Amino acid sequence: MKAYVLIISISFFMWTTALSNSNRQQNNELLNSKAYLKNKFHTYEEVRNIINSLGFMYPSISSIDTIGYSILGNPIWLLRVSGENYSNSKQRFFLNGAMHGNEKMGTEIVLSISQFLLENYYQNKNIKDIIDRSEILLVPILNPDGYICHMRWLYTGDDANRSFGWQLAFTGSRNICYPFQSPELKAYRKILLDSPWYASFDYHTGI
Repeated sequence: MKAYVLIISISFFMWTTALSNSNRQQNNELLNSKAYLKNKFHTYEEVRNIINSLGFMYPSISSIDTIGYSILGNPIWLLRVSGENYSNSKQRFFLNGAMHGNEKMGTEIVLSISQFLLENYYQNKNIKDIIDRSEILLVPILNPDGYICHMRWLYTGDDANRSFGWQLAFTGSRNICYPFQSPELKAYRKILLDSPWYASFDYHTGI
């Protein structure tokens, strides 16, 4: 429960900080402008570099992996954070951003949480205790093609968040014939079915 509350608290802090920074710049910018969003948020390549840098700086408590590839063959990166003391009984958490490729603030929140956890592991006893008892998997960009092109949809034009089995018939996804058809959602499903999870967080935004 402590780890769950921590992630919720960090998420809220990162969200409000991002909104505060955004509000200070809104006067002379259009929030729905692609040029504005491109300059404000990290690019796909920058996200890759940040993830690789975190894994390099904290090798004893983190690792980098690829859980799959998008329709266009872009890797879906995973950062795994867990304490130095391995245990099969650890609580597992899954955090992802950018299921909708144009909702880039979700990616920023996942990146910020990743950095916060790793940087504070050796500095904060409570953070260290939580990470030692947890395994936290973070995927900043679940829909790389949409993220790169700044579009909500998968490259097929279908909505990843409307292509699960229980709601597929009501969404109008033109090219999705069966649940989890796209490679992005196959990777998402596989990792969530891999083992029991304590909680999963899928970050969405309004832009």
